[in-house]
Amino acid sequence: MKQLVDSTPAHSTTQWAMRPQDTERRFLNVREVARYCGVVEEEVFSWIDAEELIASRVAIGRYRIAVGDQLAFLDRLHPFG
Repeated sequence: MKQLVDSTPAHSTTQWAMRPQDTERRFLNVREVARYCGVVEEEVFSWIDAEELIASRVAIGRYRIAVGDQLAFLDRLHPFG
């Protein structure tokens, strides 16, 4: 897994990602998911291509990932925290 130089999660992501009421209606773009996970965007695209991370295509090369789907993916990736 490739690491970013700055692996600190984006402030805007962490601000609402922990609020259960927002997980079903809030969406992230690939850059936000990459920053939150501490990886490069290409890694997120590989998760999407491998169908490990659920994403909706909204335009050519553009994806949106529901916060709930990202959190479920992280639970599968790191089941014990």
